[in-house]
Amino acid sequence: LQFRTMRQVLMAQQLQEFCDALLQKQIDGKFTQECEGLIQQYSKELSSANAACDVHAIDNAFRGQLDAVRDVVLQETYHEFDMFVKAHDTKFTDEQVKSDKRFSLMGPMRRKYASVESLWRSAVHLALEQRSMDHLFEEISVRVNDLLLEQGDNVNVQNVELVFEEKWSQVMAETLGKMRPNLEKIMQEVVWHFNAALSNLKSQFRKAHIFHGVKSLSVHDIGSDSEVCSSFLMTKKGIGDALVPSMMPQVTSNLRTQVDNLWIKLVDAMRLEVDQQGQMSDAAPLKILNRLNAEMEAGDQLRQLLHRLGSSFVHRMVFEIAKATMQYRFQIEQQNFQARISEVLSKKQQKLWEIQARVDSGKREVHCAKVWAKTFVDTLDQHFRNAVGRMAQEIVSHISNIITNPGNACELAIERSFTKRNWRHVVMYAIDPTQYLFMEFHKEWERFKQGLVDQYCQELKSNFGSCLRHAEDKMQGILLAGTLDATPNMTMSRLSDELRTACEDLVDESLSSVLCASLPSFPNDADWPLNNLEQFVQFAGAELRRYRANMRQKEITVERRMEVELTRQKANCWKCISGCPARCPGCGTKCNLESENHWPERPHECRRHLYPAFNGWQKQEGRKPFLLHCRAKAQWQIARTRPPIEPGGPERYWNNFQDMLLDEHPDWLCPVSHDPLASMEPLEEYEEDCSTAPENIQREIEENRRAWANCKDALLEHFTSMADDTDIEWLEKYKREGGALDAEDFAGIRDELFAVTPLESLELMDNIVPMEEPLDDGSQEDPLEDSLNDEY
Repeated sequence: LQFRTMRQVLMAQQLQEFCDALLQKQIDGKFTQECEGLIQQYSKELSSANAACDVHAIDNAFRGQLDAVRDVVLQETYHEFDMFVKAHDTKFTDEQVKSDKRFSLMGPMRRKYASVESLWRSAVHLALEQRSMDHLFEEISVRVNDLLLEQGDNVNVQNVELVFEEKWSQVMAETLGKMRPNLEKIMQEVVWHFNAALSNLKSQFRKAHIFHGVKSLSVHDIGSDSEVCSSFLMTKKGIGDALVPSMMPQVTSNLRTQVDNLWIKLVDAMRLEVDQQGQMSDAAPLKILNRLNAEMEAGDQLRQLLHRLGSSFVHRMVFEIAKATMQYRFQIEQQNFQARISEVLSKKQQKLWEIQARVDSGKREVHCAKVWAKTFVDTLDQHFRNAVGRMAQEIVSHISNIITNPGNACELAIERSFTKRNWRHVVMYAIDPTQYLFMEFHKEWERFKQGLVDQYCQELKSNFGSCLRHAEDKMQGILLAGTLDATPNMTMSRLSDELRTACEDLVDESLSSVLCASLPSFPNDADWPLNNLEQFVQFAGAELRRYRANMRQKEITVERRMEVELTRQKANCWKCISGCPARCPGCGTKCNLESENHWPERPHECRRHLYPAFNGWQKQEGRKPFLLHCRAKAQWQIARTRPPIEPGGPERYWNNFQDMLLDEHPDWLCPVSHDPLASMEPLEEYEEDCSTAPENIQREIEENRRAWANCKDALLEHFTSMADDTDIEWLEKYKREGGALDAEDFAGIRDELFAVTPLESLELMDNIVPMEEPLDDGSQEDPLEDSLNDEY
């Protein structure tokens, strides 16, 4: 640690804890909140800017405000640090340690500032690109108007389109150069964030001792672009084979499976921390590495593997999760880039139609019909997207009625396993209560979803085609009736108004409502007059028939959109009810609180506790299971030991359970008094031989005994170092004849538990076509359209 005395070590530890809290308050809190407000304020100004010079002026104003906020927050941070050190001047006497910690406050600020600047730079590039396209369209429109004035109907449409394509190529080249994702930049940013997290954890001494020997990451060690893009991001099995040396015969396949499960949890945590824009902060890798530390400490087999391999195993895990983070961020930026290019190309098609409508007077109504039909279909399509969202919300509402919050979810997990005497579920809960809760959530979701999906999909497919058919029929009907002849100065918006009036008479009220809401209206500058109504109606009908002919593709699109929206809502719903994944250090029950970021404001809390044997605790003599209630006073008075931190080191020892919590798990004690909470404190009533315990406590102890008696053989396969204790007097009393689990049942229980994980739900979103998929492929030639164009 490069310290001369133990006093310096303790000083650095205390200062680091204060610095962490200070950075969370000033940078993750105040600075982040003010930056979001600035971006929101100046983004509105960007959207209303009329020229590139206005965009540059807004950019300069934003950067000035951002620098001012940064300086104020940094000054307040330094001031609070200096006041803290001054108030404890008798404790912090080493000037070098104080200077180093004060200087370290600048690093997180620089990285956060760079992240905000990068996000703002993307918004500015987008605004400049829009201004550039607007200038291009204005320039071409002026030239088209000049040609129309000079040549009239003799204008050559192909020449105008060539000019358009030439100018457009310049705009696209500039856009691609500015917005194409940069993998090297992503790699550098991820390395910065992970190295900052490693530095933070190394200063926490006992709390994160597994990182003390881990070297800082380097971009040169990561490798080439192809190596980054071939990380273990999408891999769920075989990680243990790749990371654990094959020459270690004592390493079992079960241990390699534990490494696979650890990797799945780390990737799951990483995906939840990276936002939809592919951005991340210092807090993201810190949460990922804290999850790695917690999982390594919680698993007996993983700790044994760490003792055999040392820090090289942890370094490899950090190295691989950093590569997976780089690949995931690069994938997100590529998806956003492709979506932006598609949006730009869509605008190109719209503007090209506008230019063609101005140039080709003979086919003017054709292009007006295309624009009207495309706008109508897009609005109709948006309505059905909203219907997909409503169906997803119906499932979320159903799930919320069953699992209302994380605390209720934890109680539901206990009820469905221990209370209902489902021994397979008891073993699952002991292995991983959060994964068990997700398995129950997943089953409930899929059970309710299946009936709704079939019903909604069929309804959406039928209604879409019906709306197109009714719109075409009504348009033909009012044309034949001659009601449009009496309307002077007919435009596309007025035609929609006439159709809206005709559709109000439909018998199907829901269909009538959808049609009336979807018929398009245009702004004044785009509401073109219709000179030839018969030709317009003919070509608009042809366009609508073309969209109807493509209904097979539309049906596939509806199903894919349904799956994407349901998967997104499922991930969001799980995030709301999963709560804090921490487990009681004694018995392993899941924390009841709503998020994992509640410490130090509020410690972890469990309303229901078990025997510590369900969490793998064993007696020192004979390695027999620890079968006292987690809240029994005798359980709290027994001395505790744990394996050494480093191979060959002394065994760790504590006089009682509370001493171990204070040293290893202070986040389970009151931050002020360092005493256990009321829901965890030891009581006389939880003693095994207490005859005056209330009925609810007696029932709780009886449920623990019954669960252990029927599950112990399978659990001994999970806790491989634990020995069976056959001398317990109540075993035979509670053991169910023909219903108790055997050792052979464990493998099937574990496979069922991890059959589906939260990570797989996110992978499904990656593999499904996005909801923004167009309704048809504009690159395919349409024989109907060609014949109509040839005729006119």
